[in-house]
Amino acid sequence: MIPILLVIVLLTAANALFAASEMALVSIKPSTMYQLIQKKEKNSKILEKVTEDSTKYLSTIQVAITFSGFLSSAFAGSQLSVYLVNMFDNIGIILPNNIAVIIITVLLSFFTLVFGELVPKRIALVKSIKIALFSAPIIYMVMKVFAPFVWLLTTSTTGVVRLLGIKTKQKEDQVTEKDIRELIVYGHIEGLYQEQEKKMLERIFLFDDLNVESIMTPIENVMSVDCEEPNYQVIEKIIESKFSRIPVYKGTLDDIQGVILIKDILDRMFHTKGLDIKIKDMIREPYVVINKMKINRLLLEMKQKKYHLAFIMNEEKKVLGIITLEDIIEEIVGEIYDEHDK
Repeated sequence: MIPILLVIVLLTAANALFAASEMALVSIKPSTMYQLIQKKEKNSKILEKVTEDSTKYLSTIQVAITFSGFLSSAFAGSQLSVYLVNMFDNIGIILPNNIAVIIITVLLSFFTLVFGELVPKRIALVKSIKIALFSAPIIYMVMKVFAPFVWLLTTSTTGVVRLLGIKTKQKEDQVTEKDIRELIVYGHIEGLYQEQEKKMLERIFLFDDLNVESIMTPIENVMSVDCEEPNYQVIEKIIESKFSRIPVYKGTLDDIQGVILIKDILDRMFHTKGLDIKIKDMIREPYVVINKMKINRLLLEMKQKKYHLAFIMNEEKKVLGIITLEDIIEEIVGEIYDEHDK
């Protein structure tokens, strides 16, 4: 009897291993897989091969579970029922063999369900990565051994799924922007993110949807100077403005000449010991972009080219306004005020 019980325990353990492996492999996300490969975790390459085709590894696991369950039932039903009948005979109770088989089957089903299914799957949910890495070589070997059965099950499953009109080539577990946004909201509810962090993360997803025209300062509201005005008048306006960069035009706002930096004026005034400076000599080349450009692309270009201010024009070469690095950053962190802002 002990050898039979030992075989049943081993078969139940095999059932538990495959049940836990199934839950663990299903729980592994593409992002987790990528991290495991980057860290060069043991068995990560085999795990990647196993999870390439979910239908294939699920069919393999199902074949293994079916075989272990079938063998366990066969041993229990044919062997243990005799021991149970003899046990009742010894105490003077006549137990029909059919009833003994039913009792053994119920007990075995309970034992297999608890120790071969529910407990392993519960553990796999908690330690999915460790179990997936541990079981990957085993599943891979079983896939090779049961290849004919797996092929038959995979083909049959794919055929039925196609008959139902479900696409079989779509990417599995594809993470969408909506999923990430929902995780951000959930994280905020659970206390992982503060309100300010939540707002910043949400704003990032709007970043590539906005064009420069939507956040620019209209040219009519921009403090700018005419380079044809006398120097002292230009310098007076610049000082009163309290801005560090001043757009410069010639005659009309559509004829943009460039930008003057306060740093350049201070440097020139220091070396000339007075206001005897020429504004036109300090005008820097304007950085001009089209009004339909996305702000994420503009941010990248401004960082690469070291510009802090850009002029926005439409297709007719009309100047619409300006945008600064501060304007772009404010779309993520919110309004930024300096000492002179009201």
